[in-house]
Amino acid sequence: MRKVIAVLLLVGVGLAKAEGPKVTWGGTFYAYNFFWQNADFDNNTSDGDMFWYMHGDLSATADLGSGVMARISAGTWGAFGQHPISGEGPDGTANGVHLMEAYLAMKNLFGTPLSLTIGKKHVLYGDGLVIFDGGEDGVTQVALNIATDMLSVDLFDYRLVENGAFAPYAEGMIGSGEPVIQDADLLGAYAMLKLAGFSIEPYFLMRKMPVAPDTTDAPTWMGARLSGQPIQGLSFAGEYAMMGGDNGRGTNYKGNAMLFKADYALPMGATVGLGYFSFSGDDPNTEDNELYEAALWNPFTNGFWQWWPGFGPAHLMQTAFGFALLAPFDLMTTNLNVINAHLGYGFGDLSLRADLWMYKKNQVAEGVSDALGNEISLLAVYNYMNAVSLGLAVGYWMPGDYFTGKDAMLGGHAFIFKSF
Repeated sequence: MRKVIAVLLLVGVGLAKAEGPKVTWGGTFYAYNFFWQNADFDNNTSDGDMFWYMHGDLSATADLGSGVMARISAGTWGAFGQHPISGEGPDGTANGVHLMEAYLAMKNLFGTPLSLTIGKKHVLYGDGLVIFDGGEDGVTQVALNIATDMLSVDLFDYRLVENGAFAPYAEGMIGSGEPVIQDADLLGAYAMLKLAGFSIEPYFLMRKMPVAPDTTDAPTWMGARLSGQPIQGLSFAGEYAMMGGDNGRGTNYKGNAMLFKADYALPMGATVGLGYFSFSGDDPNTEDNELYEAALWNPFTNGFWQWWPGFGPAHLMQTAFGFALLAPFDLMTTNLNVINAHLGYGFGDLSLRADLWMYKKNQVAEGVSDALGNEISLLAVYNYMNAVSLGLAVGYWMPGDYFTGKDAMLGGHAFIFKSF
């Protein structure tokens, strides 16, 4: 850990002393205390737990002139709690202090509208319906951007899995003369057209992941997002994505996802909003795979309304790793319909929001109810002295007939956040 931080400091000092470049330092720290009770919805409400999750990073961004900039960020994240004497508990080194971002960006190449980014960088489009790196570690990439006043187009190749060069098997080592087939890439194009106060964002992606010799899992995503402010005080966003391609073994992808959300700012300082979200599930009666998944198996941010990805805070404590992943193995986020209504109000440095969430499965086995139940949640965020944000999100989930139990679940998190 000390070595990585020392390298980052030396790089920053070196850039700062170099003639010409302007170096800006920054960083982020946040700590979340997650808690839940009765997550199995049974009649024993005494079960529950709470745990800490923390993140810390330090970054240096250098303006090298002529539209060229470099950024390097190092840090770590995860559960920390090792006993200083006995060594029991997680020490947080599963991820270790490592490079979260390290990239070079060149704008307006040779005086053209082209820009090039190479390295490891955070990515997020929209609410993460298709692409989001998770917010902790960036994605290794080569990205080309073409931008005008009205239109911006990203063309990219994300290397999701790199097994070449230093692969831990003889046939993949440099000098062996044998190619490596276990690499994985996400190729795509994402455009943004700004027109009359609206933003139109069409996209097309293909993920290529070899799973066996002469067999490549190659799902595709095609969709569009529309957002804007048609009248004063009203903002909305809508998006639809559908999957295609096949898994290389004769199964076609047919999943789809959609969202619509709108918020209106009332004159007295309050806001009201509605949302609808749907991720298709697999129909067991077809040979196709209708389950929708994100291209990076990433969290669905939903605007980070609770300063964390996901829907209700109790629902979050039912998802894989507490991240609301749009991944095939997160059975509580995929194959899901959500309806939301919320009301918010600000009191100076304090902001409050109340939500109602209605959950339903898209596909269930015969004879099983699709009603997951309803959740009511509260969020409070306080801006302390314009220096740090403190927050608390609590959800109370009343289960539907999908669950065999009858008792409600409690879940949520308290957090502190500072970025500088």
